[in-house]
Amino acid sequence: MNDKAQVVVGIDVSKASLDVAVLPSGEVLQFANDTNGIEELGRKLKAVDLVVMEATGGYETAVATALVGSGLRVAVVNPRQVRDFAKATGRLAKTDRIDALVIAAFGQAIEPEIVRSASSIGAPSPPWWALRLSIATAASCAVGAPSTAVAPRCARLFTWRRPRRSAATP
Repeated sequence: MNDKAQVVVGIDVSKASLDVAVLPSGEVLQFANDTNGIEELGRKLKAVDLVVMEATGGYETAVATALVGSGLRVAVVNPRQVRDFAKATGRLAKTDRIDALVIAAFGQAIEPEIVRSASSIGAPSPPWWALRLSIATAASCAVGAPSTAVAPRCARLFTWRRPRRSAATP
């Protein structure tokens, strides 16, 4: 093992901001979750060993892609695992700053799987998730008039059920 302590960064990602905790120093910073904030964060994180963030429904994609693209080791982890880690270590308080520190501590303790390329961050969902989405879409289509966001999916989902008319059929 190295004599030098591993520098791990935990990022709590939200729609508007990136709360960043650096361990072992304990430094906590905040950046906007936009192009300028992500660029500033990338400049700040040049000498870190690992960056860990939770999957947050897409808000993490831009920052993770930028950091992987700049050559940093990035892990996008399941939020439930981090929450279970926080409970196991007695860190039950819930603020963005504390969450960033917990995510960094999780990265130090667990050494999560690293994202190998920027293209894998937005990779397609596994087949079970696609099936679940199809079922949920079908249910919302069957209930009544779908919202404008779901209507195109309803049309695609049910095209196989519509009988095709041949030219000979009146």
